[in-house]
Amino acid sequence: MRVFSKRWFTYKKLVSSERYSEVASERISGVDFGSLDLFNSIDKSFIFIHIPKVAGLSVINALTGKNESHHATALDYKKQSPIKFDSCYTFSMVRNPSERCFSAYNYLSNGGRLNVYDCFWREEYIKSYKTFECFVMDGGLEKAIKNNAEHFIPQWKYLYEEDKCIVDYVGRLEEIDEFVRIVSFEIQQKLCLKKINVGKRYENSMSSKVKEKIQDLYLQDYLLFGYSLKDD
Repeated sequence: MRVFSKRWFTYKKLVSSERYSEVASERISGVDFGSLDLFNSIDKSFIFIHIPKVAGLSVINALTGKNESHHATALDYKKQSPIKFDSCYTFSMVRNPSERCFSAYNYLSNGGRLNVYDCFWREEYIKSYKTFECFVMDGGLEKAIKNNAEHFIPQWKYLYEEDKCIVDYVGRLEEIDEFVRIVSFEIQQKLCLKKINVGKRYENSMSSKVKEKIQDLYLQDYLLFGYSLKDD
C-alpha cells in the first residue's frame, strides 16, 4: 500500500479506531460465525458457501444483487439448523490453492476492502513480511492457517464435516462456465457473473520451494478437489 495515498490514510484511521480494537479482540483467535443468524439473510431454497478469494463476491452479486458477504462454513449452517440446511441446495466453488493463497496475500497487503476486519488480518498476519515468499517461507502462512485466519483457512474446512463433504455441489474457478451452468439449472436462476474484487494472479512466478511449502500446508485441498501437485 503506497504511503500517503488516500487508501493509506483511510487504513491508518481504521486501525486506530475503537471499532478496530473490538475486532482485534474478537478475531485474534480466528473467525466464528456461530453467533450470526445465518438463515435470516439467505434465499431459503439454496445456500452458497463463500470461500474467500474464489470469486465469491461475484457469485453473491449474481444471486442477490449485493456486494457484501461472510465466510461461514457449511458446518456453521448445519450446526445452526440441520433441518434447514438439509432442505437447501448447497453449493460452493474452490480454486487452485497456490493461486488462492497468492491472491489472498496481495488482497490483504493492499488493505483488502478497507474495512476493520481486513485491516486486522493485514496487521496481524501480513504486515511483518515484505514479500509473498517471506510470508510463506518464514512462518506467516503457517501461523495464519493455525490461527484460523479466514482468508487462509484450507478450503476443505469450509465444506467438510470431518471426512465427508456436506455440500451438494463444488465447482472449480478454473471451470467457472460449468459452475454457472450447473448452478443456474439447480436454482432455476440464470447466473451472470461480474468481475468484483479481482486480485493479481501469480502467473507461475513462484519459486519451487514456495510451491512445495504451499502444497505441504494445503495438501488436503489438492487431493480432495483434484488439483495436481505436479503441474502447480
